[in-house]
Amino acid sequence: MNTIQIQLNDKQFDALQELITYAMDHLEHRISTEGDNGYRDDFKAELAMAGEVSGVLNETKEYLWTDSYGYISLEIAAEHVNAIAVSGDNEPACLAAIENDGYLRHQLGEMDMEAAVNVLKDAGIEDVDRKSNDEIRTYVLWMACHDINEERNMED
Repeated sequence: MNTIQIQLNDKQFDALQELITYAMDHLEHRISTEGDNGYRDDFKAELAMAGEVSGVLNETKEYLWTDSYGYISLEIAAEHVNAIAVSGDNEPACLAAIENDGYLRHQLGEMDMEAAVNVLKDAGIEDVDRKSNDEIRTYVLWMACHDINEERNMED
C-alpha cells in the first residue's frame, strides 16, 4: 500500500471530491450501457476503487487549527469537527473525540496549559483558573472545532 499525504484547502478538497463523484457517475453509466462486451467487470472494479478513494478522503480529512496568537496548534479530524461544532451540548462529543483519538489526545496532552488558559480567557471563558487541565483541554477542542466550522461556513 502506498501512502500519499497532501494538504488541500476546502475548495480544493471539494473539487477533488466532485471529480471523483463525476468519475463514479460516468463509470455507473458505462456499466449500465456497455452490455456484456467484456469491459463491464473492469468498469465495476474501477467504480469500486473510486468509491474506496472517496470514502478514504472523507474519513481522513483533517483541519489544522491555530489559536489567534499562534501558541496552540491542533490537527483535528473532520469527523470530530462535524460532531462537536453543532448547537447543543458538545461535551459528550468532545470527550468521545479525546478518548477515541490517540493523536488528538496526545496533542492536547502536550499543549502548553498556561497558553491554553490565556487563549480561553481572551475568548471570554469564565473561571478558567478554576478549571482542571482536562476541562481546559475540552474547552480548547470545543473552541477549535467551532472556529474551524465557522471558517468553513464563511468560505461557502
